[in-house]
Amino acid sequence: MKTRLILLAILAILSTAQPLFAQQDCPAVFSERLEKISGIKAVEQSDTGFLAILDSDSRTTSIKIISQIKALRKKDSGKCDFSGTSVCMMDKDFNMIKGGMDSGLKRKDIAGLLYKYVYALNPAEAEENLRGYEKLCELAPANAYYAARREHYGKRVRLIKDRSEFIAACQKMARADKKILDLKINRDFYLFITSTETPLATAEQFLEKVAKTTPRPDKKVCVIAYNSDMDKRESACPAEYSAALAGMEEELLISHVRHLPGYMILKNVNGYAALQKLNPTFKFYAQKHAFYSAKRDGLEKFGNLNTATGSSLFTRTSSRGDTFFATVNPAAIKGRSQSANMQLYKTLADYFQHCGSPLSKCVLKDPAGNTLGTIHCGKNGCSFR
Repeated sequence: MKTRLILLAILAILSTAQPLFAQQDCPAVFSERLEKISGIKAVEQSDTGFLAILDSDSRTTSIKIISQIKALRKKDSGKCDFSGTSVCMMDKDFNMIKGGMDSGLKRKDIAGLLYKYVYALNPAEAEENLRGYEKLCELAPANAYYAARREHYGKRVRLIKDRSEFIAACQKMARADKKILDLKINRDFYLFITSTETPLATAEQFLEKVAKTTPRPDKKVCVIAYNSDMDKRESACPAEYSAALAGMEEELLISHVRHLPGYMILKNVNGYAALQKLNPTFKFYAQKHAFYSAKRDGLEKFGNLNTATGSSLFTRTSSRGDTFFATVNPAAIKGRSQSANMQLYKTLADYFQHCGSPLSKCVLKDPAGNTLGTIHCGKNGCSFR
């Protein structure tokens, strides 16, 4: 009997609690339906009401949304009564929309709802954060925290604008400056490849020249500079960048090195050597460095060939693009038959292949500059013709 009475009491409690639970779920139901209205990008709620933020500043769109919200209030939603629900509407710039706000929401209520939205924004969205805190300062002028955040994001927005304009000016002027072979920039990190042997001085002089026409951003930059062959590196970076320096330099340097033509052997050797220092555990850099080092060594080995008497086989060597030029020592071919010399040139083609085919062509010339023939290298090896 006692057990039966307990069960009846529990059932009575549950039956009277159901309307309360349903009513407590009503704000969530209303919020969900608001979010489904096209043109509303965010909804915030509190005990006092709702804030609906639109994704545009179109008056036409806002009028349509106001009508839909009014219809939503009148819609039969079972146990939920939305007729007295307070809603404040703001456009994408946080301007309050006339006709979209109920008198039930006070300024402090609206500020509280807006702060919930602004607080959740990504700090990287500086402009929207700034607009949000500007509106909060308007709603709560005495709030020192809102004023401080408005000042903070104001500086951020100005920095982003100034940085963007300065970077654009640098990139434009670099294309016309013969001393700047390449310039890679990521925010406050600048990587220069210069044609001089004083890369840092050249980079700083260039930045000073740009600053005469476009103001520098109000933040120090980190300058990393290499000479043309990338065997000399200089830098000037504030201590605050030390933790990020290696990673940023690697990112900027690989964007330069990966676009180097394969025939620029020495630049590739030095470029991948520098990348190895920055990231020693990345095997790709080690493999590339070994690959181009073998090409460099092979080309040097071929260019330093000697005759049977110990004299140099080539009196002059040079590279242009993907072609190696070698002037044959006249003493090496003097008094020999044409067929004997042809055999020599074919042997040189085999040896060029043995040295790793460092370039795709090797032009053999006589001392007068006449072409004796060309060694061509492809997938099937090297041949002379």
